[in-house]
Formats: sequence, structure tokens, C-alpha cells
Amino acid sequence: VQVPEQALTCIAYSYKDHHVIVGSGTGQMNLVDLRSKGLVMNKYKGFVGGIKSVGCSLSEPYIVSVSLDRHFRIHHLLTKELPF
Repeated sequence: VQVPEQALTCIAYSYKDHHVIVGSGTGQMNLVDLRSKGLVMNKYKGFVGGIKSVGCSLSEPYIVSVSLDRHFRIHHLLTKELPF
């Protein structure tokens, strides 16, 4: 995975095969396809500080994340919306 000028701080498996979620110290979270040399499939917004931790449900399309702005967020993996 090549992300210029960013330090990746966390990674989690997605429920989709060969996909991971990565978070960065600059507040960016991406869905990455590992089959195609790290192609970024989706970018998720709403972060002010660096992302400290991410986690994915292995059966549902949801991502949970915690960032330095002290917020806990739940994103829908496919639509990128914040449902809660």
C-alpha cells in the first residue's frame, strides 16, 4: 500500500475477501484492495485527528474507528455513510 506523506497507524481485515481498512496519522481512512497492488477502493471522511484504531465486522458491512479528536465513529463499508 503506497500512501505518500502519511504514516499508517492501524489496519483491520474487512468482511470482503482481500480487502483491508487502513487508518493514518493524518486522519484518513481507506478501504484497500490487496489483489491490485494496494488500490484504494473507498475513502472515508469525518476525521479531524489521526486515527488510532479501526475494526470491521466480519459478517456485516460496518467499520468502527477511534481517532485523536476523541470520537468513536461507525461507517457503512459500501456507502461510506455514518448510520449512527
